[in-house]
Amino acid sequence: MKKYLLSLFVVCCVVLVAKAQPGPTTYTLNPQPVNGQYSTGTVVTLCYTMTGFGGCGTAEWFEGFDLNLGPGWTSISPVTAPADCGGAAPGGQGWIWMVTNNTAVGPVGPGYFYEGPTGPIDGNASNDWGDAGNCTWSFCVNLTVANSPAAGSLSVSVSAASDGYWGNWGGNGCDYATPITVLPPSTSISGVPLCSVTASNVSTNANNCAGATVTLNASNATGATNYAWTGPNGFTATGQSVTIPSAQVSNAGAYTVTATGAATCSGSTTVIVNPAPQLNVTSNGPVCVCNPLTLSSGLTATPGLLVAWTGPAFAAINPNPTIACPQVTNSGTYTCTALQAGCQTQQTIVVLVSPTPSAVVSPGGSYSVCAGATIPTQTITGTPANANLNWTNTQPGIGIAATGTGTIPSFTAVNNTPASITSVITVTPTLGTCTGTPSTINITVGPSPTIIEPESY
Repeated sequence: MKKYLLSLFVVCCVVLVAKAQPGPTTYTLNPQPVNGQYSTGTVVTLCYTMTGFGGCGTAEWFEGFDLNLGPGWTSISPVTAPADCGGAAPGGQGWIWMVTNNTAVGPVGPGYFYEGPTGPIDGNASNDWGDAGNCTWSFCVNLTVANSPAAGSLSVSVSAASDGYWGNWGGNGCDYATPITVLPPSTSISGVPLCSVTASNVSTNANNCAGATVTLNASNATGATNYAWTGPNGFTATGQSVTIPSAQVSNAGAYTVTATGAATCSGSTTVIVNPAPQLNVTSNGPVCVCNPLTLSSGLTATPGLLVAWTGPAFAAINPNPTIACPQVTNSGTYTCTALQAGCQTQQTIVVLVSPTPSAVVSPGGSYSVCAGATIPTQTITGTPANANLNWTNTQPGIGIAATGTGTIPSFTAVNNTPASITSVITVTPTLGTCTGTPSTINITVGPSPTIIEPESY
């Protein structure tokens, strides 16, 4: 049939020089550009359809599609080949993808070209005839956007030609000089400036612990002049680099920067803030010597939590340790350090261990006197020197007050009763909440003697 068509075609072309003509074409892009823009690295699937192909009369068959790409595309790869329209004889290979097709008129490609039904099946479509018939041919390819393509660089054109131009059919006298470009650059994908921004963050703490400063950075934003940030809890900020001082767990999450200028684009980064142990150190101090001293971190022992205490002559790994019998030498500053998930916090507390006070009463002892006798001064010396020296008297009627502080002055014993009176004076040393061993003075005052006049006879 091909020879028959050739004879008809030759007759046709003696009268009129003809060009091979593609039928109506359509194409789709997935994804579509946003505001005429594609982001760097986007993979776009172009699917192209052509319905019918007319040669010189009916002599020429359809040979293939040639794709010409602008420099803004970094790569092209085949996805779906056209369906065979009946041109392939038994053993023919049909439509194949070729990066370069070395035709008689020069190299073309990349694109889909038809191999068969005549000629060797050798992956070279230029030595075969095309696909016969008048069909609808469709194919799909993947195109990848390059890094920061320039304006106007994202163009695509598709050329369709007959086997008399790119294949091994010829001698029919037709004009095959120029294939038809059905998607020229002027009507292809918009080549407006693209914008690509990279968002990142860095913490002043290597373990991203709470309390550190987090810095948000925007970079690689081609054509951008303004930067607006949004984030968790209503966070907003402007600038290419912004900071979150003393970041807390509530500041963790996704942050988005929108870069505007010659174009608009956005990028996002995830901020991680690990919780730091929340210390609240306390103690039951001040305490007295050998009264238990309890230190509290405000934390409960949990897996992965390490709490260590150090202080005067003391160290412990325990959230809430106790010193059973503290001494005065245990007074001072205690440091509590908590560590969890690489995050550390530290607090200090000052603890006082008070000594047990003592008192020495001089001359002290016990007294048994008659009313009118003089009780000597009782000098009381306390240790330490700032100890409080309070005393009580069980019988104020003997001539001395019921209570007092410090030295007990000399006094004249009194007894206005007919019987002896015994009083106990107790001296109690105190220092803060600490009480020492009491000392006692016992004083017995007999009644005044009664003078009996002798009777006269």
